[in-house]
Amino acid sequence: MPDYGDSQEHEHGYEPEHEHQDIPAGIEALGMMLSRLSQAGMTEEPAEPVTAEKLMSFYNVLTIKYDFKPGDIVEWKPGFRNATLPGDTDKAVVIEVLDEPIRHIGKSDPGKASFRSYVDIVLGVIDKDDDFIMFHFDSRRLRLVRGGTEKGNQ
Repeated sequence: MPDYGDSQEHEHGYEPEHEHQDIPAGIEALGMMLSRLSQAGMTEEPAEPVTAEKLMSFYNVLTIKYDFKPGDIVEWKPGFRNATLPGDTDKAVVIEVLDEPIRHIGKSDPGKASFRSYVDIVLGVIDKDDDFIMFHFDSRRLRLVRGGTEKGNQ
């Protein structure tokens, strides 16, 4: 907490009229930082415009379905990873295929990817500490490495 001296008018340790004086400087610094990140290619803007063909390509990959079974080895479909684990090149084992998908319903923002997220499979992965842990996922984002069969586009 800043020290404003022994003045009695500042008994709570701050001066209300100066509470927001550094906001413009902070906004300017943030803008400069974002500009530097953008120049360094460290923003999430696409490298090239997204075309209708590219969107349809991703849609077609999303609709490829697999008949996953416990014990199958799976990995992310390229471009569909939305979780920290498993990593891009890591594998996971199917623990359970849920009979009924679960939709996350809670106080979330419809503008976020997690809004009403859909999970229908439980996978086991090994983390960096060599612990086996299980997570729920959307199986449409996964492809078969070993086991099960592809059902094709549906």
